[in-house]
Amino acid sequence: MAQHQLISKSMLYEILQDNYASVSGEIQKLSKAFEAKYKHIDAEIEGKTSAVALRVANGIVKKNLPSAQLEAVAQANLIRNSDNALKNVNFFSPGLGATV
Repeated sequence: MAQHQLISKSMLYEILQDNYASVSGEIQKLSKAFEAKYKHIDAEIEGKTSAVALRVANGIVKKNLPSAQLEAVAQANLIRNSDNALKNVNFFSPGLGATV
């Protein structure tokens, strides 16, 4: 059976501070060890990630560029044809008095 003892508020505070200091020191030590061990992995992952992202972006651009160029040419042709239709006079228009 555990023995129950009463302690003062200040003694409890001291015990908690000591415990916090020891746990805090261990956490800092583990954190530094972890950081030193895995620091190079961060740089390696960043380099690989940017290379993969660049490769994917280039693939998407190369794949979609021809269709984008065709779409641009088609759009330009539509604009040119509509502009020509608006500027050319239709001499066979009933509004101009033409009869067929």
